[in-house]
Amino acid sequence: MLNKYPNDPDLYFNIGVLFQRLALEGFDPARELYLALSEAPSAEDVNHIYNQFSGSRKYAYNARDYFLQASDLEIEGDGSSGRAAKEMRKLMKQIDEIFVPSIREIARSQSIDLN
Repeated sequence: MLNKYPNDPDLYFNIGVLFQRLALEGFDPARELYLALSEAPSAEDVNHIYNQFSGSRKYAYNARDYFLQASDLEIEGDGSSGRAAKEMRKLMKQIDEIFVPSIREIARSQSIDLN
């Protein structure tokens, strides 16, 4: 579809929304699991949470990229693409600076190999 309409900002925005939803579908459950971790979590739990955050970050990156492309193509817009891109950047920053380092520390302290 992008090949047929490469300059349609709405198409890029809608693809961004799809990736945004996928990012949040991974992030929200991972955050809930993270918050419910016991003092000595199992290696399986730690790996599962780590993988969910990693997958969520990939989707957020793709969403941000499509939102930025939509923003670049918009002639007159309400700025929603730019705002959406900023929200995905915030999500990636939370994952990169809070959750993943913490999960890595938990894994290190428990001698768990992250895969």
